[in-house]
Amino acid sequence: MNFNDENLICTLGAAELAERKEKLRTEIFSKVKETEEIEQGYAFMFGHDETYIKKLMDFIMAENSCCPSLQLDLSLKGKNDGVLTITGTSQPAKEMIKSVFIDSPE
Repeated sequence: MNFNDENLICTLGAAELAERKEKLRTEIFSKVKETEEIEQGYAFMFGHDETYIKKLMDFIMAENSCCPSLQLDLSLKGKNDGVLTITGTSQPAKEMIKSVFIDSPE
């Protein structure tokens, strides 16, 4: 995937990325209640339970390994609500976040 930013790193090949996107859609992002565009990325609001939080932590660790140029922040609000914020430092990073985590499969 090419987003014209030398600082934007993704270590997955095209086939691996397509497989990962589908898995993320069904296992992680299917629980998102609302998505908010922010200056350098997106905030994903969700309801949660302990099992889902563990999946989110696994997701964050995996993303940190394959896309170290992204920043992922998880906040829990009360017993049932949370926010996952994914940001980058450039417009191409924001485009990649949208392409991988928001856009429907082609």
